[in-house]
Amino acid sequence: MEIYTLTGKTYSNFPARIVILSNLVTFLIYCSGFLIMSYLGWIVAIIYLFYIVAFEYRLLSRHCINCYYWGKTCGFGKGRVSENQDARPMTCSKMETEPEGFLNWFRLKDEYKISFYFGIILVQDLSIIAAIMKKLSLLSIILTFILLSCTKDKIEIDPDNLILGVWNYSEYIDNTQVYTRGNEFSDNPGYKFNSDGTLMERKNAGWCGTPPITYSDYRGKWTILNDTLIRVEVGYWGGTATYDLDVESVNSDYLKVLAIWISNE
Repeated sequence: MEIYTLTGKTYSNFPARIVILSNLVTFLIYCSGFLIMSYLGWIVAIIYLFYIVAFEYRLLSRHCINCYYWGKTCGFGKGRVSENQDARPMTCSKMETEPEGFLNWFRLKDEYKISFYFGIILVQDLSIIAAIMKKLSLLSIILTFILLSCTKDKIEIDPDNLILGVWNYSEYIDNTQVYTRGNEFSDNPGYKFNSDGTLMERKNAGWCGTPPITYSDYRGKWTILNDTLIRVEVGYWGGTATYDLDVESVNSDYLKVLAIWISNE
């Protein structure tokens, strides 16, 4: 039966849709609480579950039996469940004198008010956790990027022969070619000197030097002539080139050489 009061429409027996919706919201609140507690540890989460069971049992056994909706269908359906209690205390008489179906906030049991407040707190906590997780995700991405940058393959340098390794062209100063050390070739000319006397030179793939330039890698060999000269024999797009590299300076970061052409075959 529907009843209209100054506070709006109420029911002497709530329809099933309201009971289902109310219990669904309660269930979601409990699940949210369990999820939050699980971040503190599974033992805390299990204790929280025991608390929920004890809370519901206390509500049914000590309070629902004193409610106007005892034996009726309240908004949560607990009136029907508590009807199975063995005895109903005399304190219920006051509740039965109230107008049928009259329900307002001030007559709600403390447990329901606590559940309402607890639900609001949980929703707020979920929002806070979502914001924290978002920040943690961003932080994890930043830390991952930093970690990858720090763990990037270290350039191996032979202190006994600094010219070994990969060199990428950087600039041209006063007939001197400047190269920087790297782990692999970049999109520029370069050399890779191997300890077995072989090398790989990256240079123009064709005769045209007008940008955009396409590069290819050519195999060859190198030989130390004296303290500053290196003889290079390497392939190119038209055959084999032979030239000397006059090493002006070399260290762990830079290689400065002057190319002295000998022949092209």
